[in-house]
Amino acid sequence: MLVTSTIYNEAHANIIDDIKMLEDLGYSVWKYLKDLGINKISIYCDQNCLDIFKEVMYQLKFEKQFMVEGYYSNNSIEFRHKQSINFGMVYFNNIFVSTIAKDAIVVSIVDGVNAPVKSLNFYQLVWNALSYATIFRPIIEYKKLNPSVQFLCVNYPSMPPKEASDAREIKIQNNKTDYYYVNLLKNIPDTFNVFDYSREDIIEVFNAPQSELDVFGKRHYNDYKSKNVNIVNGHRVTMGQMEAISGHRIYMLGGCSTFGYGCSDGETSSSYLQELLNEHKKNYMIENYGMFLNYRRKDLYDTLFSMTVNSGDIIIMEVWNKIPDFCKEYIDFLDLKNLFFRPHNFGDVFVDYSHYSYLGQKAIAQQIYQKLVKEDFYISAVSKRPTIEFQPVEVFGIPNNLIIGGGDDAPKGINDYIRGISNYRLRVGAIVMNCNPFTLGHRYLIETAANQCDRLFVFVVEEDKSVFKFEDRLKLVVAGTSDFKNVIVLPSGRFMISSLTFSDYFNKSKIQDKIIDSSQDVNIFAKYIAPALNINVRFAGEEPLDKVTKQYNETMKDILPKFGIKFVEIPRKEFNGDVISASRVRKLLTNKNFDEIKKIVPQTTYEYLINNYSH
Repeated sequence: MLVTSTIYNEAHANIIDDIKMLEDLGYSVWKYLKDLGINKISIYCDQNCLDIFKEVMYQLKFEKQFMVEGYYSNNSIEFRHKQSINFGMVYFNNIFVSTIAKDAIVVSIVDGVNAPVKSLNFYQLVWNALSYATIFRPIIEYKKLNPSVQFLCVNYPSMPPKEASDAREIKIQNNKTDYYYVNLLKNIPDTFNVFDYSREDIIEVFNAPQSELDVFGKRHYNDYKSKNVNIVNGHRVTMGQMEAISGHRIYMLGGCSTFGYGCSDGETSSSYLQELLNEHKKNYMIENYGMFLNYRRKDLYDTLFSMTVNSGDIIIMEVWNKIPDFCKEYIDFLDLKNLFFRPHNFGDVFVDYSHYSYLGQKAIAQQIYQKLVKEDFYISAVSKRPTIEFQPVEVFGIPNNLIIGGGDDAPKGINDYIRGISNYRLRVGAIVMNCNPFTLGHRYLIETAANQCDRLFVFVVEEDKSVFKFEDRLKLVVAGTSDFKNVIVLPSGRFMISSLTFSDYFNKSKIQDKIIDSSQDVNIFAKYIAPALNINVRFAGEEPLDKVTKQYNETMKDILPKFGIKFVEIPRKEFNGDVISASRVRKLLTNKNFDEIKKIVPQTTYEYLINNYSH
């Protein structure tokens, strides 16, 4: 059996993190193989992957049901397992093929997808195990606890390969980074006129709602009102909603595609499905529980396990993978992955690489409706699936007693109390700045932000591509902010405004009229750096002069709220009618005009410049 997938260059670097994530979930690749019904294996490992091998073999020693037929490598590492038929090393040659038992499955740990024998690729197994552990296992647990609630998982459509795409979709694929294409739409509305949206409409439907975490880490979306996007009681408005006489509801859970990112309220799959229900006299009211997940699946399951549902209600949940075969007995599943592969007659179904236009949302709603009718979801209040005998486990850190009670055993009024005390959470802010050199404008930005925070991290760009060396710039910021008690100054490292994440920043003067893509930099900050320091607000100075920095601010404004991080722009400090800027200081320094420099930099910066540049 050969399992193939595209293994990207970073796969080897990320695989150990994924293995440890499975450990944190109380799961492993070997447990996943057991769930697949596989208990006899041979292991093939490339020499370049021995670090991965060492990581996973320790787990395998505790899986006593496995029969390990052998381990094969070109390196002298010995692995012993109690149930091994044989053990040790066999070099990569014909002996390897000839010595494998015919009924053993080969697990191939290689740096790529090509193995010398037919095998299950370990990288793909890890991904499949994560998919099961983070998507389908929690759903199975939920179904066990709520057997009278119908549940449908939907694998949403993906962007087709180029051979199954039209010209516009190929253009989107050539600008694959989602936010680059969205910014292109905002700046050049003609690229989006196929949907008859104005520039103002485009900007509005591509703005994510603000969200906050309560003291228990549960995410709440703030109510919002506008022409195209409205949020009431923390959820996206569904048009055509009528209070069901039966009291039954359909809850649509998922990510930004379920929310309807890029579409107005009336153009989401929830609104289109409600329209179909009304048309065919199906007495259900739809609630849109879509959210901006950005890898935070815990948010999704926090919501799922805390919802108050009734017998006969239906939950439709967006998933991102095909259902494992051994789950099909328990879960209703609709696979729409290839729905938008050309040829089809749905029209322009994508607005960017991973989000749908109103035409795409409408097609998805139609497919879901047909599935609900076909499977008699409206007739039977109790699922036809067999009873699940699994023992409930903790899901993403949610305590078992909360899961088992479905959230209904929470003390009366506790949610209102939590929302009240959430106002007292620490506000942790961040600024990333180059300070080339440190000016009174920089200090004003830091002081203004610090007054709005309990703690403020100031990251100084570490890349040495500026007029002033990083070491000097860092010292100037530390010296110039020493009187601020809640400010911590840190190097930015390789992952904030660097050649790796945002190389255009260091060539700003030559690309002022170019559309730049800084989404990688902002996504890394939001996904990795901010959670590590509990940062929930990022500050930046307004940028009236530099078009590249202005685009960077726009990207932060787009992306950060999707991770629950507020973005705040602070007006620039002025002197004699002009904004204070580091470029202005450098220009004055060229003419050795220290009298003017002294007016717009802190004393510590002035002394540094005098000592180093006055001769």
